[in-house]
Amino acid sequence: MKCYDLEEALKRAEGNIKHEGMYLTEGERDLIRSKAKGEIDQEEFIKRVLEYHTGNNDESKKSNITYGEIEEEIITPRS
Repeated sequence: MKCYDLEEALKRAEGNIKHEGMYLTEGERDLIRSKAKGEIDQEEFIKRVLEYHTGNNDESKKSNITYGEIEEEIITPRS
């Protein structure tokens, strides 16, 4: 995906989730960019998102999204 297309898609996605009262932090944007550019695969993306939102780092405290226990089958599509 071209950088311009990626940034435009990210802006549109952010606009959509704002209607639900959610906002992305810069750390979340960076994860999405890495996945879209192919720098990380789906498995690594999911791992980092979960670490980001369940960790005790400064960035995770900025997010307004919380996750309870997540079962593997919920985050992994069935074949």
